[in-house]
Amino acid sequence: MSSAITQVCLEASTDVYLPRHSRRRMLPGSHDSWLYVSADSNDTTAVYKSSTALDMIVAFRGTSNLRDVMQWGNIAFRSDDRVSRYQEDLAHFERLRRRHPAIRNWICTGHSMGALIARYVAGKTHTKAIVFAEPVIPTKKQPDNPVPTESYMVEGDIVGKVGSTHDRILLPKQSSSACKRAASAGPVSTALTALAAVTAGPVAAAAVNRTLSALAAHKVNTYRACLNE
Repeated sequence: MSSAITQVCLEASTDVYLPRHSRRRMLPGSHDSWLYVSADSNDTTAVYKSSTALDMIVAFRGTSNLRDVMQWGNIAFRSDDRVSRYQEDLAHFERLRRRHPAIRNWICTGHSMGALIARYVAGKTHTKAIVFAEPVIPTKKQPDNPVPTESYMVEGDIVGKVGSTHDRILLPKQSSSACKRAASAGPVSTALTALAAVTAGPVAAAAVNRTLSALAAHKVNTYRACLNE
C-alpha cells in the first residue's frame, strides 16, 4: 500500500536511531540500491545516495536522548529559529546541498521529532519530505512548502490524538500484533522523561538515553508492519 521510495525512507528513518558505525551500508530498493554515505552523516542524520548517484535521502533522528526531550518545549512554544535541533539539522542539510550540486532529487525523512525536523528542513529548502508518526503541534503552523509532504500515521497512534491531522495519510491498524504495537508505544517516552527529571547523575541519564533510543527504533520498526500490510 505504499511506494518503494516510501519503504526506503522508513528504513532510513529506522537506521538513523542507530550509532553511526551500526547503520546498514545499503538499504533495499525496488530499482535502486541506496548506499549509506558515512562521510556526510552525523549523529542526528543518516544520508543515503541512490546507485544512480542522482538522488539522496536525508533521515533526521527523532527523540533519542535527554537533550532531545528538552527540545520539545522549545518546539511547542518558541519560534523555529530558536529550536537548536531545527537549526543544526537545517545547516547540515544546506551544507550537503552545496557539497553535492549534481544531486537531482533530495528527500527529507524522519520519525516523530525527526518527522517534524524533516518537514521543517524540506519547507525551508523546497524539497520533498516523506515522514512517519509526525506529531501535530497545535501552537505551530506547518511551514509552507510548494512540494507536497507525505506524512504517514498509523490509525490510533497517540501522536494523532492532539490537533488536526487532516494532511496525514492514515495507515489502517491491521490485525498483526506488530502493527498494533505501533499505536501504543508512545506513552513510555513520557514516563521516561519524568523518571529522568527525578533521577540525577550521568549513569541514570545514559540509561534513559539508551532506553529512549531503543523505544523509538522499536516504534518506527513496527510502522513497517503496517506499511507492508
